[in-house]
Amino acid sequence: DIVAVDDGCPNDSIGLARAIKTEEKYTNVILLNLQSAIDQNLAFFAERGLKTTKDSRKGGAILYALHWVAQAFLPAEPGSSPHYVMYT
Repeated sequence: DIVAVDDGCPNDSIGLARAIKTEEKYTNVILLNLQSAIDQNLAFFAERGLKTTKDSRKGGAILYALHWVAQAFLPAEPGSSPHYVMYT
C-alpha cells in the first residue's frame, strides 16, 4: 500500500497523485489531506495549535501519515507484509 498526504503544497501535488492513481487504476494507494485532519480537530494537531497546513508543512504531513497507518494497519497480522511510510 502507498499512503500520500497532501501537506498543503501550492503546486497541487495531491492532484497529480489523484490523476496517477486514476490513470493507473491503483487500488492500493491511499490519499490523505492534512488540512482535513486539522479540521477534524485530531488531538495531535489540536494540542499543538495547528489551524492550517501553513502551521506545519512536512512535519505535520509525515506525522499524520504515521498516525493514519498506525490506526488503519497496526497491529499487523502475523506473517503479513510490513508497511512503510515514505515522504519526500
